[in-house]
Amino acid sequence: MQGMDAMRNLIVCSGLAIAAGSIGGCTPYATHPRPDGSTQITDARIYPVPTVMTAAIDEMHTKHGQGREIVINLPEDTPASVYADVIKQLGQGRPMQAGDPDVYHIQQVRVRGWTAEVDLIYPVGGGRHESATITMERGMVARYTVVNTRVWRIRVDALPKPNYPAPQDVAGTAIAAELPK
Repeated sequence: MQGMDAMRNLIVCSGLAIAAGSIGGCTPYATHPRPDGSTQITDARIYPVPTVMTAAIDEMHTKHGQGREIVINLPEDTPASVYADVIKQLGQGRPMQAGDPDVYHIQQVRVRGWTAEVDLIYPVGGGRHESATITMERGMVARYTVVNTRVWRIRVDALPKPNYPAPQDVAGTAIAAELPK
């Protein structure tokens, strides 16, 4: 009987260890865009990349937006559908056009399981921009929430060019109508 109890405990503990390991296996691991310029492994459309981009823009707009319109510029090769998704989540905004002075530029998104970081350049007014790294965490069922904002107090003079692609999705269907007016 004692041997049966030990065997049952071993089976239960093994099952719990496997279950705990499989939960962690579903957490995303993504970098957009890849720092080495290699072919991208993950798609910017896959959760949580648009969600953490949105949270970072919202965080900095809340702190520094001063009633300005939200104008976004996502990393090069980001599909138009991701712009539409981010703007929809923000509830306002539009993609950057040449000549826009105050723009939120997402430089890179890094997701490592339950933690995400977003590097962005944000407007501080008067045509000036600074950069920051926004760190977020999430739980099993909780959304990503900002846990740290690291502002790099260095003036940014060279801003990225507009990266908004022609508003076509991969199937060639126009998605410009999806963007909030």
